[in-house]
Amino acid sequence: MLLTPLGVGSLLGVPAGVLASRVVELHDLLGPRASELAPGVAWAWRRLATAHGAVSVDALAREIGWSRRHFSERFRAELGLSPKSAVRVLRFERARSLFGRARVRISDVAAASGYADQSHLTWVALSGCTPRAWLADELPFLQDYEVEELASSES
Repeated sequence: MLLTPLGVGSLLGVPAGVLASRVVELHDLLGPRASELAPGVAWAWRRLATAHGAVSVDALAREIGWSRRHFSERFRAELGLSPKSAVRVLRFERARSLFGRARVRISDVAAASGYADQSHLTWVALSGCTPRAWLADELPFLQDYEVEELASSES
């Protein structure tokens, strides 16, 4: 059985649109029922979310006392995505939020988000557009010359 966007509202009590493109604490949605997840996986998720994905999967598995393979299998079974995918989404979410705060260079955002360098910040793969297009859409109050300045820091 698949969880459809309409089913999200029934299951979680909020419309799917409220959750789109956001990282939301499960406890905020489910309350005490959120603790029914496997405690190790729930702890790992909180640790990853708090660190904005800047924690290695190996380190998480060691801290729980599981092998990396067992940890990855349990994580995927409980949360529907691999720990590596979760790290990728959380780092991207961090980068996206940093772009929205102030004028920053993409290389600085990449470093602050836990990427080795700006080439590892795979913006297009995760957002479906370039940083320039995202800035123009997300921050429409900027003047064209400001978008051009921000976008020129991409290269």
